[in-house]
Amino acid sequence: MTRSEPECWFLDPYPVDSHRFFRDQWLHRSRYKWSVAELPPRAWRWRLRFGGAVLAEQIVAGGGRPDIVVCTSMCDASQVRARLNCPVVVYWHENQLTYRRDSPDLLGCALRHASTLLATRWHLINSRTHRAQFAAALERHMRGWDTDSRIAVVPERVRAAHVIPPPVPVPDTPGHVGDREPLLLWNHRWCPEKRPEWLLDVVRVLHRQPELSWRLAVVGSQNEATPAVFDAIRACAGPRLVAFGHQPRERYHALVREAAIVLSTSAEENFGISVAETIAHGALPVLPDLPVYREFWNGVAHFFDTPQAAGRILSRLLQTRAWADAAGREARRRCVAESCSADQQATSLDEIVAAALDAKGATVQILF
Repeated sequence: MTRSEPECWFLDPYPVDSHRFFRDQWLHRSRYKWSVAELPPRAWRWRLRFGGAVLAEQIVAGGGRPDIVVCTSMCDASQVRARLNCPVVVYWHENQLTYRRDSPDLLGCALRHASTLLATRWHLINSRTHRAQFAAALERHMRGWDTDSRIAVVPERVRAAHVIPPPVPVPDTPGHVGDREPLLLWNHRWCPEKRPEWLLDVVRVLHRQPELSWRLAVVGSQNEATPAVFDAIRACAGPRLVAFGHQPRERYHALVREAAIVLSTSAEENFGISVAETIAHGALPVLPDLPVYREFWNGVAHFFDTPQAAGRILSRLLQTRAWADAAGREARRRCVAESCSADQQATSLDEIVAAALDAKGATVQILF
C-alpha cells in the first residue's frame, strides 16, 4: 500500500530563534504536511557532530518512514541520509568557517560541512553573499587536503546552492509609528559577534544630545553568557529604555510594528531575519556596511562603518523625522515584499521539495 501524501520531516538540532522563524513561516504556508524533530539549542559543537544522527534515530524509533527530510546546516546530512535512506535537503542558515574564524574547531567544522555537502545535491542558502563567502572559506580550508576529484566538488556544491532568502511576512500596510517618541529597535542575539559595545557607543552619542527625542528597545535571545556591556547599555539609556532582554512573542511583535528605526551593529551576517521583519513593517534601517545588507537593503538603508558614524546618522534622522515619512515606510515594505515575502519564498521552498521527491527513485551515490 502506498501513502497518499509524502511523509516530510524538518530536522534542526540547534533551533535558535532565527531558525524557528524560518521553519514556522515556511511550514505554516507549505503545501506539504510536516513533522518536526529538534533538540534544545545548546552545545553547538556536539549538535553539529552528532545532532543529525540523534534526530534520525529518534524518527526511526518512533516509527517514522520519511519520504524526504529537510535539515538545517547544523546537521551532518550524511548521518541523516544513511539512517533514513531518503532525499535530504539542507538549508544553510550559517556555516562555522566564516562565523568562527579563530576557533580551534575549524578543521572539524570543515570536515562536517564537507560531509554534508557530499551527502546530497539539494542545498539551499539564504543569500548570494553567504554563498560566495562560504565557498571561498571552504577552498581556503581544503588547501593541503589529500583530495581526489570527488572531494574537490565540495566548494562547487556551495556555488550551485539555490539562494532562497528566509520567508518574511509582509503586512498589507506599514506599521503605524504614532505620535510618541520614536522607537529605536536593536533586536539581535546577545552575543559578541553582534558587537553590543558598538551599541553602547551609539547610545552614548545620543545621550550627549538631550534635545533629541527617542526611546530604545534592546531585545533578543540570550543563549550564551551575556556580555557585561549590556549592563552598561541599560545604565546609559536610563528611562529611555522601554524593553530589555528576551520578550514574550506578542510583546516582541508589538515592538517590531512600532519601531521607527531598526538598528544593527553586527560584525557579520548571512541574512539578518530580525532586521528584515522590522523593515517589513516600514522601519528605517541603520546598518553596518556589510555585504549582505548591501545585497538586500542598498536602496533603503543608511550604512555606517563606525558606531560614532551610526550615532551621527541617528541624530540627523531624529532631528529631521525622516523615519516618519509615509512614502518611505511604504517603499521599505515593498522592498521586503519583492526580495523575501513569506508566500513567495514558501512557494520556492516547496518547489525544491517537489523536485527532490520526484528524483527520489533515481540511483544516487553518496559522492556526486
